[in-house]
Amino acid sequence: MAINEDKPEIIQVLDERGRVPCEGVTRDVDVVVSGTSGSNVSLNLYDNLNYVDFVQTQEGGEWTMRLDGLSMGMHSLTASQSSADLMSAEYRFFVVDAIGNRPEIILVRDSSGGIIPDGGFTQDTFVTLQGTSDDVIVEILDQTTSWGTARIEQNNAWHKPLAGLEAGLHAFIARNMSDHAESLPRSFTVVSVETSPDISRVRDSEGADITNGGFTEDTSVTLSGTAEPNIRVEVLDDNISWGTAQVSISGTWTKPLAGLALGNHRFRARSMSSQLESIPWEFTVREDDPLVIDTSPMHLDGFTIWMSGGVRTGNESPGNTERRQPTGGVGPYTYSTSDFTTAEVDLSGKVRGRGWGEAIISVTDQESSVVTFSVIVTNVYMPAHSPYAHPHSEAMQVLESAGSRYKAFDQHAYDELVRVYQRPFVDLENYWCPVVDGCGNGLALIFRYPEQELGCADPNLEYQVLMIRQKGTLPYEPEIVLFGLEQR
Repeated sequence: MAINEDKPEIIQVLDERGRVPCEGVTRDVDVVVSGTSGSNVSLNLYDNLNYVDFVQTQEGGEWTMRLDGLSMGMHSLTASQSSADLMSAEYRFFVVDAIGNRPEIILVRDSSGGIIPDGGFTQDTFVTLQGTSDDVIVEILDQTTSWGTARIEQNNAWHKPLAGLEAGLHAFIARNMSDHAESLPRSFTVVSVETSPDISRVRDSEGADITNGGFTEDTSVTLSGTAEPNIRVEVLDDNISWGTAQVSISGTWTKPLAGLALGNHRFRARSMSSQLESIPWEFTVREDDPLVIDTSPMHLDGFTIWMSGGVRTGNESPGNTERRQPTGGVGPYTYSTSDFTTAEVDLSGKVRGRGWGEAIISVTDQESSVVTFSVIVTNVYMPAHSPYAHPHSEAMQVLESAGSRYKAFDQHAYDELVRVYQRPFVDLENYWCPVVDGCGNGLALIFRYPEQELGCADPNLEYQVLMIRQKGTLPYEPEIVLFGLEQR
């Protein structure tokens, strides 16, 4: 056996039946304690911190002491070497009543192994009863409620784990299954387990809610929440204490705070009794920076062709789009239009004209602040053709009869169509262009299909007349407007 020459150690406790294990039980009031320490040193023996006697170790460091007339209950033995200020670990055991056949409940432990004293209190709902009996099986009862049985192990000992105890007083007994002899009651009280505090609401000085993770420009706020009734909670911003609040009898509390610094805040409520904490409530105090945008009217007057159903190239007509960005507020921003047929706006704030008229563009930030501006759109045209075929000599008459909203489909219109739309263009065939110039040698300008480009043709051929018309100036607009002279 390796002997620790420095620190005393209690090796074992023996009764008439043999070794009494540490944390074990014995019915004998006379026991023999033995252990080891340094050679030829004097040790003091203590029982429950009370001095018992001294003992001299042998040459090899072994020592033995007899203890007679021990009292019923727990005994915690320690040995110390006073000259070296060394103390052994405690050796704890229990002396139980040896009279009769009555079982005993020796101790009760909580889920952490701590002892719950007879008549004491615990917040733990999981406990383990330990005891002794001369029987084979004992039944465990809480007053008249049975919690099942426990089988006797070596040294007449038994143990019984119990889970799910309700709050309130418990008085347990152990009953022998053979003769129904009962132990004395072992009582303790399970007190209600305190729940963590909660921050349920934060409001600014005007009573508006500040969401968890949100923003405010206000430096004065009020926190409110719930906790165990009649306790105090401490309000902390990270590690900075803002004082305490009294919890009402109904379990509610409030805490006004003034003079918050700009920046992020992370508040918690901590119970002053249990030190349990709430989930954090975070928000940012920022400078008052309102949402602002240029509210002057936006004018989009660039010439463009709009072909419903066409596939766009990604190129924009000069003067038909403009991007206007806000400042301040809380981004990201969202954009919307009051009239999609007049103007559209994308996620970046770029506005594109779709038809003659006026629309309102709205910009909204994450706190629902809204700013608006108007957009006035002109010079947006769409293809139109006559319903009947004519020789080119009548094409100009068709254009004139259509009215002031119509223009000729000429080289400029064709170039803009090619800029913004991919070929093939939808719903177009062979059409006369109602212009005088564009071809020589007695030929006339034509939109040629299927080539889908401008060319020249014999003016005596008869085709429908291709024009462009202002988009957005009529309450009803077909995709391709039919207008022209009566069929001859």
